[in-house]
Amino acid sequence: MSEPEHPCKLCGAHAPLRNSHILPEFVYVPIYDEKHKGFLLDPLAPDGENSRKFQKGLREKMLCHDCEQFLNDAYEKPFKELWFDRRVLKPLETSDHGFLQCGDYAGFKLFHLSLLLRAEFTTRGEFGEVTLGDRHRARLLEMIRNKDAGAPHEYPIVCPVIEQPGDRQIWWDLVSSPNPGRLYGVRFYQFTFGGCGWLYFVGSHREPLIEQIALRPDGTLPVVKQPWSAVKRFAPYARLSP
Repeated sequence: MSEPEHPCKLCGAHAPLRNSHILPEFVYVPIYDEKHKGFLLDPLAPDGENSRKFQKGLREKMLCHDCEQFLNDAYEKPFKELWFDRRVLKPLETSDHGFLQCGDYAGFKLFHLSLLLRAEFTTRGEFGEVTLGDRHRARLLEMIRNKDAGAPHEYPIVCPVIEQPGDRQIWWDLVSSPNPGRLYGVRFYQFTFGGCGWLYFVGSHREPLIEQIALRPDGTLPVVKQPWSAVKRFAPYARLSP
């Protein structure tokens, strides 16, 4: 096999690159039909306008085999087991708010930050809104490679749960491209999957109002269920790139 043109984005090694997913394949499973096909939806478009059919999640040659395996074992498998297999969100089907116990704080937080970093690395247009800058890119690389979740105020994560239109159920079959916004003056990117509009904050200073509603070092995650019209106010231009 010929030497890859670019090194692995995570470790820098010149090894054969895998066709790496940006969001794990399991986040798309709720929107697949019986033929393993799905539609990526633009949540702001009327009547499904601009939807696109797909059979696999979005991928790009990005990581070597060892780094793919590391991210999968360290972060992706535990999140899938918690969020999709155990359905830790189930109490929110009959309630509007609560506190979830996410167990391993570091692993849970670093799973999400690894998605943010992949979105920064990819050249795919669907993730083109994510631009972190050299300092944040270097810090996230360090944290993810070392399994270091950092201080609680570093890259806090907030989790609005999305209510399905017409009932109180969680809107699991919704995936959209990440989009930027600001809350209390701090920049974030909103990723939509797993029934939630995740807010990944990118800032260098503490903001107590964000820390009150963010993932906590003991693994507690405050959650509030809201309709999409309320969730999208955080990042009003949520869309899928064509």
